[in-house]
Amino acid sequence: MRARILRQARELLAPQGRIVVSTWQFMDNERMRKKIVPWSVVGIDERELEPGDALLNWKRGGMGLRYCHWIGEDELHALAAQAGLKSVEKFSRGWKRGESHFVCGSDC
Repeated sequence: MRARILRQARELLAPQGRIVVSTWQFMDNERMRKKIVPWSVVGIDERELEPGDALLNWKRGGMGLRYCHWIGEDELHALAAQAGLKSVEKFSRGWKRGESHFVCGSDC
Protein backbone atom coordinates (compact mmCIF):
# COMPACT_ATOMS: atom_id res chain seq x y z
CA MET A 1 0.00 0.00 0.00
CA ARG A 2 2.84 2.42 0.79
CA ALA A 3 4.43 1.87 -2.64
CA ARG A 4 1.03 2.31 -4.32
CA ILE A 5 0.53 5.67 -2.60
CA LEU A 6 3.95 6.83 -3.79
CA ARG A 7 3.20 5.62 -7.35
CA GLN A 8 -0.07 7.56 -7.36
CA ALA A 9 1.71 10.67 -6.07
CA ARG A 10 4.37 10.27 -8.80
CA GLU A 11 1.63 10.18 -11.44
CA LEU A 12 0.40 13.58 -10.22
CA LEU A 13 3.83 15.20 -10.41
CA ALA A 14 4.50 17.96 -12.91
CA PRO A 15 7.73 17.66 -14.92
CA GLN A 16 10.68 18.27 -12.58
CA GLY A 17 8.24 17.90 -9.64
CA ARG A 18 9.24 16.67 -6.20
CA ILE A 19 7.56 14.70 -3.45
CA VAL A 20 8.49 15.30 0.17
CA VAL A 21 7.98 12.26 2.40
CA SER A 22 8.13 12.71 6.15
CA THR A 23 8.70 9.69 8.36
CA TRP A 24 8.53 9.68 12.13
CA GLN A 25 11.67 7.99 13.44
CA PHE A 26 10.18 6.98 16.80
CA MET A 27 12.49 3.98 17.09
CA ASP A 28 15.46 6.37 17.29
CA ASN A 29 14.10 7.92 20.49
CA GLU A 30 14.42 6.00 23.77
CA ARG A 31 11.39 7.72 25.31
CA MET A 32 9.22 6.69 22.35
CA ARG A 33 10.54 3.11 22.35
CA LYS A 34 9.46 2.81 25.99
CA LYS A 35 5.88 3.54 24.88
CA ILE A 36 5.72 0.40 22.71
CA VAL A 37 3.22 -2.13 24.07
CA PRO A 38 2.74 -5.76 22.98
CA TRP A 39 0.16 -6.42 20.28
CA SER A 40 -1.47 -8.95 22.61
CA VAL A 41 -2.95 -5.97 24.48
CA VAL A 42 -5.40 -5.59 21.57
CA GLY A 43 -5.60 -9.29 20.68
CA ILE A 44 -3.40 -9.14 17.56
CA ASP A 45 -0.81 -11.80 16.82
CA GLU A 46 2.31 -9.90 15.77
CA ARG A 47 3.10 -12.60 13.19
CA GLU A 48 0.22 -11.08 11.17
CA LEU A 49 1.98 -7.70 11.03
CA GLU A 50 4.81 -6.26 9.01
CA PRO A 51 8.28 -5.59 10.41
CA GLY A 52 8.25 -2.02 11.69
CA ASP A 53 4.61 -2.07 12.87
CA ALA A 54 4.31 -0.87 16.46
CA LEU A 55 1.62 -0.08 18.98
CA LEU A 56 2.43 2.86 21.23
CA ASN A 57 0.74 3.72 24.49
CA TRP A 58 -0.28 7.34 24.07
CA LYS A 59 -1.49 7.97 27.61
CA ARG A 60 -2.26 11.55 28.35
CA GLY A 61 -4.56 11.43 31.30
CA GLY A 62 -5.68 7.90 30.45
CA MET A 63 -4.99 5.08 28.02
CA GLY A 64 -4.72 5.65 24.31
CA LEU A 65 -3.09 3.38 21.74
CA ARG A 66 -1.51 4.56 18.53
CA TYR A 67 -0.57 2.39 15.56
CA CYS A 68 2.72 3.40 13.95
CA HIS A 69 4.89 1.95 11.23
CA TRP A 70 8.59 2.67 11.45
CA ILE A 71 10.07 3.24 8.00
CA GLY A 72 13.84 3.13 7.98
CA GLU A 73 15.98 4.70 5.31
CA ASP A 74 16.50 1.41 3.44
CA GLU A 75 12.74 0.73 3.33
CA LEU A 76 12.01 4.25 2.11
CA HIS A 77 14.61 3.98 -0.66
CA ALA A 78 13.08 0.64 -1.71
CA LEU A 79 9.55 2.09 -1.69
CA ALA A 80 10.71 5.06 -3.75
CA ALA A 81 12.33 2.74 -6.30
CA GLN A 82 9.17 0.59 -6.52
CA ALA A 83 7.22 3.76 -7.28
CA GLY A 84 9.65 4.90 -9.96
CA LEU A 85 11.08 7.65 -7.75
CA LYS A 86 14.61 8.41 -6.66
CA SER A 87 15.65 9.72 -3.26
CA VAL A 88 17.68 12.86 -3.80
CA GLU A 89 17.99 14.46 -0.38
CA LYS A 90 17.61 13.59 3.29
CA PHE A 91 17.48 15.91 6.21
CA SER A 92 16.44 15.69 9.84
CA ARG A 93 14.25 18.13 11.68
CA GLY A 94 15.69 17.32 15.08
CA TRP A 95 16.01 14.55 17.62
CA LYS A 96 13.10 15.72 19.80
CA ARG A 97 10.61 15.20 17.00
CA GLY A 98 12.41 12.14 15.67
CA GLU A 99 11.61 12.95 12.08
CA SER A 100 13.58 12.41 8.91
CA HIS A 101 12.49 13.84 5.62
CA PHE A 102 13.32 12.57 2.19
CA VAL A 103 12.83 14.50 -1.01
CA CYS A 104 12.10 12.32 -4.01
CA GLY A 105 11.74 13.20 -7.66
CA SER A 106 10.80 11.13 -10.68
CA ASP A 107 13.34 12.64 -13.04
CA CYS A 108 16.33 13.45 -10.83
